[in-house]
Amino acid sequence: MNPITSAPTVASLNTFCTTTNYTVITSSNPLTGGITTGDGTYASGASVTITATANTDYTFVN
Repeated sequence: MNPITSAPTVASLNTFCTTTNYTVITSSNPLTGGITTGDGTYASGASVTITATANTDYTFVN
């Protein structure tokens, strides 16, 4: 209670949370070598599946 006005005291609490996001970009080189998937923006800690499928006569290496 506010002792001057006898009105209840009101408190306000604002909470702001931010999540770190990461952008994943995949590609094959040369572009004709195959297809990659999994591109996108993901929240920190998210599980992401990335795939690479080589075209005929190409292979992917780490």
